[in-house]
Amino acid sequence: MISFITYNNLPEQIEIVLDNQGIDELISYLEEIRKTKDHFHLTIDTELNKYPIAKRMKGKTINVKSVRLEFAETSTWDDLNT
Repeated sequence: MISFITYNNLPEQIEIVLDNQGIDELISYLEEIRKTKDHFHLTIDTELNKYPIAKRMKGKTINVKSVRLEFAETSTWDDLNT
């Protein structure tokens, strides 16, 4: 299982929670992206699973519903530093 969680008041922080199968799946998605130099969409109830939010965290955290994994050439980052 793969879950991405974020905080309502801190959306720039993302937590990734995986079990053994989720780790294998994420690695396979990343390997495919590297091979094809393309992108992949992960969506809730398909590739992503809802993670059970603890009662004390309800209203503070949410399950991310969509994640896009995308290949970009190293030069993309280099351009930011010039």
